[in-house]
Amino acid sequence: METYSEQYGNSVLASEQLKEESSTGTTTAAGENPADSNMEGTTYGETGTSGGSEYDSIERTRNYDVSKTVETKVNAPGKVTRVSISVLLDGEMTDAERGMVSEAVGKAAGIDLERGDQVSIVAMPFNTEETVRLEAQLAEVEKTEARKEYITMGLYGLGIIVAAGLLIFIFLSLKNMVNTQLVPSMDAVVSSNSTSNRELKVVMSPEAAEKKMRREQVDQLVDTNPEDVAKVIKTWMLED
Repeated sequence: METYSEQYGNSVLASEQLKEESSTGTTTAAGENPADSNMEGTTYGETGTSGGSEYDSIERTRNYDVSKTVETKVNAPGKVTRVSISVLLDGEMTDAERGMVSEAVGKAAGIDLERGDQVSIVAMPFNTEETVRLEAQLAEVEKTEARKEYITMGLYGLGIIVAAGLLIFIFLSLKNMVNTQLVPSMDAVVSSNSTSNRELKVVMSPEAAEKKMRREQVDQLVDTNPEDVAKVIKTWMLED
């Protein structure tokens, strides 16, 4: 919005013109000059008289200008003419507390009481039943989600334990099966070698005789304790 105004003050002298005339003689002097409506402060001469009189005339013209002040105001659109604020607070308040809150709100919002602005402070207990109910529902949902998460983690853990137990069971079963098949075979090999050595009767060198004696001792050990010999051989095989 744009506002334009003009204010006129006192007149100011712009220009001045002075004209003087004088004469001496018997001629009658001229009469008055008509007044100009736009001239102020003009002095007119007087009519002279005949019979050797002197004539003097002074004419002064002054032009005045009227002073003028022009003021232009440009205001932004949507000017605020009045502000009203209401504040609701949960709980009870004293008059002093209400006044402090009103003052703080007024300063923050730029309240101008002379303009007619108003600030209303209302303190009363709020109804929190719906809020409590929603919070309880939210807590129940969170518990349910947590319970589902625990169950899922437990199932994963149980599956891992079952799978590990199954693998251990299969490994032990295979190991027992291999041991059961390997021990009788080794016992049969040892017995067969022992019988063959006893039937061989050839002339040997001292070194061969010593080896034979050791072999016979081993054969004797096999005959007396075949289970121990089989365990030793099985241990050798496992080490290899």
